[in-house]
Amino acid sequence: MSSKVFSVGFDFPGGECELVTLRSERSLLDADIVIFEPGLAAEYDYGEPYGGKPTMQEYSSVEFKTDLKHWRSELANAYNAGKTILIFLAKPQTVYVHTGRTEWSGTGRNARKTKIVEPADTYSALPWDLGEVVPAKGENVRRANDIGALSEYWNLCSQYSPYQVYLSEKLKQPVLFTKAGNKVVGTYIGNGVGSVFLVPPIDSDSSQFVRKVRGDLNWTPYARKFGKELMACLIGLHTALIAERVDSPPPGWVEDSCYSIPEEIALTQAIEKIDRDLGELTGAKNSLIAKKKTVGGMRRLLYEKGRPLENAVIKVLHLMSFEAQAFKDGESEFDVVFVSPEGRFLGEVEGKDNKAINIDKHSQLERNVNEDFERDGVTEHAHGVLFGNGFRLLPLRERKDFFTEKCASAAKRTGTALVRTPDLF
Repeated sequence: MSSKVFSVGFDFPGGECELVTLRSERSLLDADIVIFEPGLAAEYDYGEPYGGKPTMQEYSSVEFKTDLKHWRSELANAYNAGKTILIFLAKPQTVYVHTGRTEWSGTGRNARKTKIVEPADTYSALPWDLGEVVPAKGENVRRANDIGALSEYWNLCSQYSPYQVYLSEKLKQPVLFTKAGNKVVGTYIGNGVGSVFLVPPIDSDSSQFVRKVRGDLNWTPYARKFGKELMACLIGLHTALIAERVDSPPPGWVEDSCYSIPEEIALTQAIEKIDRDLGELTGAKNSLIAKKKTVGGMRRLLYEKGRPLENAVIKVLHLMSFEAQAFKDGESEFDVVFVSPEGRFLGEVEGKDNKAINIDKHSQLERNVNEDFERDGVTEHAHGVLFGNGFRLLPLRERKDFFTEKCASAAKRTGTALVRTPDLF
C-alpha cells in the first residue's frame, strides 16, 4: 500500500502531495508521512505593533492560539502513532497576542483601560522541547558520521536547504552541524514508535522551482521532477524506519503463567494497584469538579438572563436564609416567591444585553403582585422586588445605571425594591 504524505505550511515542489494550510483543522493521523513548517498564516489580521513586534487583533489572537494548540496536539498524536515527521526549521516568528485580560488605571472619567498582550512564537506549534532556537542564516552544513535512514534525503535536498536556525547543543541526537563552529542545525527525535527529523527547510520559492506565467507563479519542469524524486525518497525513508522497528508478534502460548518472570509479576501487581488508586482519585476528582461547577454557577448573577439568572437568584436567596422558589400553577407563573420574618415577597428577574431594565418590567411586576393577591388564600399584597442585570454583556465597571429613570421613579412610588444581581454576587 502506498504511503500518504501531508505537507503543512510548506509548498511541496510540483504539488505531489496533499497540501494542508496552517489554518486547517486537518488530522495528521490520516497521513503516513508529515512535513511541517512552522509559520504564520496569511489570514491573521494585525493592529498596532508592540515592542517592535506585530500585534494580532483580538479575534486573530484567539485563532492563532487555537491553531498552535491544534498542531501541538496533532504532531504529538502523529509521533505516538508511528508516523514519520519532517520538521522544517524555518526562522521563528514572534508576534504579540491578546490574553483576554484588561487592566485599569486611574479613576472616574480619567480611568484608562489597557488590554494585556503577551508574546507567542511559531515554534509553539511543536510539542517537543528544543531548548533555545536561535535565528541564523547559512549554507555550509556538515552531516554527522552516521545519519542512518536520513542519508538519501540529505543527499537529494542538501543543496536546496540553507539553515535558518541554530538548535541547542544539549539535544540528544544531532544529525546536522555547521561546517565551522559545530552549531547544531538538524536533529532526530525518536521514541521507538514515531520518528521526527528536524532539518533545514527546502527553499521551494527559488527561481529553480517557480516562475511567473502571466502574473501567476507556476512550478518549473525541474520542480515537478524534483518533487517526484522527493516523494520517492520520503516513502523510502518511512519504509526503512518501519523495517527497523518491526517485531515478531508473540504467539499466544508464551502468555502462559509458567513463562512469567518474577519481576514481571511484581510489576503487574504494582500497575494494578496504581489502576485502583487512579479509579479512586478519578472518582474524587469528578466529585470536586461537580462541586466546583455548582459553586461557580453563582457567577451567572454577573452575566446571565432568563431561566439561568432566575435559578441563580433563587440559589442566592437560599444562601441568605430565605425560603424561595419559582411559582407556577394552572393560572399564574412568577419568577420567584420568597418569605422571611419581615414578610412575603414576589420577584421578577430580568437581564438585558446592552441596555437598562425599563418601565415595562416594573409594570409586569405590578400586575404579578395584583394577580398574586387575587389568588385564594392570599390576604396581603406581597412586596415587589425587581432583580435586574442591566448591560449584562459589559464588564461591571463599564455599565451605566441598571434601571431607567422611569423604572426607578415607578419603584419609588410603589415601594418596589430594585436589586442589581451582581450585588447579590
